[in-house]
Amino acid sequence: KHFIFWVLVRSIRRNSTHRGRTDIRNHMKHHVGFTLIELMIALVVIATIAGAVFTRTSETVTQLSSIERRTFASWVAENEMERLRLGRLTSELPIPLGTTASQIRLGNQDWKILRTVQATSHPWLRRAQFTIFALVNGVELGPLDTVTTFIGRY
Repeated sequence: KHFIFWVLVRSIRRNSTHRGRTDIRNHMKHHVGFTLIELMIALVVIATIAGAVFTRTSETVTQLSSIERRTFASWVAENEMERLRLGRLTSELPIPLGTTASQIRLGNQDWKILRTVQATSHPWLRRAQFTIFALVNGVELGPLDTVTTFIGRY
């Protein structure tokens, strides 16, 4: 600001025949403030920065929602895996082969679980795979997580 002021003062002194203080003050009274173009440029810069901040904020919220959903899906898969393992403690029968679907509610969200149990080369060992989908208004989103485990007879 000081530099601009002194440039303005020099130009007034060069163009003026009288070098008194009153000429400088009178000239400054008429040229104080910003021009319309300067205000428009400032407005464009501020709008651009605000748009970038808004875009970045919405991307962050979307990423946070996705991370939260995948974390809950992982918990659902781990819960189902442990439920199957605990079921082995109360039953002598082998885990039935095939695919089953079930639904649960966790974290104010409905989840669909596809459990696929397959035989392995060892008769006492089963391969269980849990695939987790989020249910939003009856529509499946995903798969969000897939967990595979091996469960023995004992």
